[in-house]
Amino acid sequence: MSLFATLGGFILAQEPATPPPTLRPRVQVQTTGGDFVLELNAELAPRTVLNFVAYAEAGFYNGTLFHRVVAPTPVQGGVVQGGAYTVDMTEKKDGLKDPIPSEAFNGLKNEKGTVAMYRIPGDLNSARAQFFINTSDNPALDKLRDKEGYTVFGRVVDGTDVIERIRDAPVGAHPKYATGKSLVVPVTPIVINSIRVLSRLDKAEALSLAKANEITSDQRLNNAILRFEKQHGKKMVATESGVRYLDIREGQGAFPLVSEAVEINYIGTLVDGREFDTSDRQTDGQGPHVTNVATTIRGVREGLLGMREGGKRVFIVPPDLAYGPGGIPGRVPGNATLIFEVELLAVKPAIERPLPRTGAGSP
Repeated sequence: MSLFATLGGFILAQEPATPPPTLRPRVQVQTTGGDFVLELNAELAPRTVLNFVAYAEAGFYNGTLFHRVVAPTPVQGGVVQGGAYTVDMTEKKDGLKDPIPSEAFNGLKNEKGTVAMYRIPGDLNSARAQFFINTSDNPALDKLRDKEGYTVFGRVVDGTDVIERIRDAPVGAHPKYATGKSLVVPVTPIVINSIRVLSRLDKAEALSLAKANEITSDQRLNNAILRFEKQHGKKMVATESGVRYLDIREGQGAFPLVSEAVEINYIGTLVDGREFDTSDRQTDGQGPHVTNVATTIRGVREGLLGMREGGKRVFIVPPDLAYGPGGIPGRVPGNATLIFEVELLAVKPAIERPLPRTGAGSP
């Protein structure tokens, strides 16, 4: 359609039609090293895109740095990371919002050219403003030791040469970053002047998708219970204390006593499916774990005392019978319900000097 129309012989300019809002908005990242464009994906990472666009529109990123540049090598993937520090390498706090839930299981991978949110390893829902761009394929970032990766929420669609220049920038240590021991800070600061939204995000639709994706902890727990019951064709039994259990295989041997030790294989998971401990972790993969019954957490102790040698049981331990409000930093959140799958191989005499619990320790 022509942008001009006539009225009484005069040519009148018409305003171009405003593009409709989209779930694939584009933003231009303007830096001292050049500009590049990201296309964001609110179809698969709606909460993350809403968060990123809100920071961009508020001007939070203006004057922040690409503070961490890791070049790809045969043994390590490359990233350029930014959005957290000012030009004097002070972490930016003003305007920082609450963390957002992870959307790492959205099907998007940390591939070359994608953009992802940084979070604290071990703290699933800790992403805020800091982001990074993958300068190589980084499959290791799709699944960390805490069993979940970094949320990918878009990709570079223009200005790849700028990303490559940032990737190749000379780097060194900075006394305000990683105690001055990490050679990743660009020697010449690369400043984000602004992040400009080029096309409107459909915020209403993105918010609707985000809410539809959110599953409460109780819903996850109920789903886990239903999954175990369907898989094994049995109903879980609830005890007076609040522990629930289901016998996958009933043993024929001896019952353990509180004063004895047990040899077990086990896996401990959170209700969202993340493993936080296993018998393999406790023994460096060298076989079953041996522990005194008396040193296990209360909910596990209750589950063990109802088993017999040769048995295998799933039991769900409520927070007050597990690690309580303190959790285990970096591994078990506070007030977390835990799921254990335990195979009781043998009952043994108590270990004379009880093994200390380290990390998650004995379950």
